Amino acid sequence: MAMSMTVSSLGQTIITFSSLSGFNTAIGAGPVTVEDFTSSNHFPIITGILNSLTNLVVTSGPAITPGLIQPGVTYSTPVGSGNFFNIDSGGGFTGGFLDTVTSNGPLTITFAGPVSAFGFDTSTIVGPSFAITINFTSGSPYTNTFSTVSTVPSFYGFQSTSTNISSVIVGGGTTQFTFAIDNFRFTSVPEPGTVWLMGGGVALLAVLYRRRAI
Repeated sequence: MAMSMTVSSLGQTIITFSSLSGFNTAIGAGPVTVEDFTSSNHFPIITGILNSLTNLVVTSGPAITPGLIQPGVTYSTPVGSGNFFNIDSGGGFTGGFLDTVTSNGPLTITFAGPVSAFGFDTSTIVGPSFAITINFTSGSPYTNTFSTVSTVPSFYGFQSTSTNISSVIVGGGTTQFTFAIDNFRFTSVPEPGTVWLMGGGVALLAVLYRRRAI
């Protein structure tokens, strides 16, 4: 399965995967969202923010319109100059991939709600290694550096033992591509109605049931 486990301070545990099949087996049959960053160029993203609501005419490629990017995640990077934030095509990736070509970064990936696992493809286009920081809903973050494998994009997966991953920071590449990712996948963020039902909604229904029983 090509996996390893790291326990950070305060008991946060992250299991890492270098095999997509192993990652899929570990997370089970639950819903997973996969963002392939479209099949063409869209750059630069001058706002430094990309999500399902982005509505932006770009210099190169078709406009980015609402719904083009999957909901549940916001990708952001500090605003820079030139092509500092892009959806590019080529570079060994299939279709589009998210990158910087001006040594900008890092890339911050913020989830709309806590998730338990995520993964993505990257390659030596970012240099021999990249750094990652995983932030949780509570406790200290997980940080590590991973070696890249080849010019062919490879999978890197991360799973927590709880549904508590709130955001991810990817960066630290040693080339002008300080980040370059494709096929970003994550366990689905609960819909607002589902969260209500699982939390306060259940409590309210219980109160109403008790009142009817009186």
